[in-house]
Amino acid sequence: MIELIGSDPFLHDVTELPDLDNFFSPKGPLLEAIKLAAELFGAKETWFLVGGTSCGVQAAILATCSPGETIILMWNAHVSATTGIVFAGAVPKYIVPEYNCDWDIEVGVIPSQVHIKLCHSNGIPLIVDEAHGAHFKFHPKMSKTALDQGANIVIQSTHKVLSSLSQSSMLHISNNDYQILIDRERLHKFIHILQTTSPSWLLLASLDAARHQLSKISNTGLFDDAVISFSHDDEMDPLRITIGGWGLGLSGFQANKKLDDDFGIVPELVSTKSITLAFSEGTTREHVQILVSGLKQLSNMFYSDEKELENSISRNVKFGEVVEMGLSPREEFLARVLLPQHIGVPVLVPGEVIGEGAVGYLQEIKNKGWFLIGAADPLPTILVCRKYY
Repeated sequence: MIELIGSDPFLHDVTELPDLDNFFSPKGPLLEAIKLAAELFGAKETWFLVGGTSCGVQAAILATCSPGETIILMWNAHVSATTGIVFAGAVPKYIVPEYNCDWDIEVGVIPSQVHIKLCHSNGIPLIVDEAHGAHFKFHPKMSKTALDQGANIVIQSTHKVLSSLSQSSMLHISNNDYQILIDRERLHKFIHILQTTSPSWLLLASLDAARHQLSKISNTGLFDDAVISFSHDDEMDPLRITIGGWGLGLSGFQANKKLDDDFGIVPELVSTKSITLAFSEGTTREHVQILVSGLKQLSNMFYSDEKELENSISRNVKFGEVVEMGLSPREEFLARVLLPQHIGVPVLVPGEVIGEGAVGYLQEIKNKGWFLIGAADPLPTILVCRKYY
């Protein structure tokens, strides 16, 4: 490790010392750091997380849902939301997003289905997993942040596009008129429970360093040098580009392997029909030239006017517009059944009734060489539990 990163990180890898403050009850420099972060991001209060955004999502759900209470969420929410529901014993009601067959992706929830004003007018707190949106506030042409739009609790992965170390995130409590919907002390309790009692002060320091960097250049074009055009849909992130491979007869898995093996291009996300590339303030024109060259060569190697995508994997129209639940997620989880996909978005949510289409889709993914997490074995066997009434 010293040969790789030198000895300095080890000198700063310390535990809680008087001069460094107390993680769960800060009164000194850590308290000052989180107050400065809250001010910068526009929050009433901010928590530094050393368990990633996942532990923040879980804490937010535990703080707002009691056993048997209902939580409404998108069917393709991150698996941390599912585990949060399992911990809380809540009952999910899923909104199935619109589905794009060409790209084999869910494209979002239409405004008529769910809206911040609708939640608040009914006394319902709104939690937003904004893991990939921590940078929105720092360029005038980015989308509005969830905090700016009135969400009650927002969790961000400061390490994804901003510059903190991996695994470090922030949880923000909103400063809006609806904050009475959040029990602050209960939220704090679950943040304590879910985080380690031996936090890495390197991670905490990196969060403060990222905040410091942003405070010097906030809203003055931090990403102007990232070679991406900002002429885009207001709801799209210009620092994420998704490229489909079906015109070349390639699945996303195959395109990923070729770009990685031959050009050292590693996508942020690989899907059945596409790859998604992430750009940041560290992206240079040289990086983009390598990407463009790789894509051109990929096209030259595989393009044909008569090429058909033989490796197509598609759910056509989801497995159904309504998610049919056979068990609650907690009941199902205790029976040891879970089938999340590698990217953190479940193919099936715990307790969902498994139909023929879902099984076929999972089998196709396996046949194309990709992997799944949570099956009873590498498939085709799926452990099934039945609830008797």
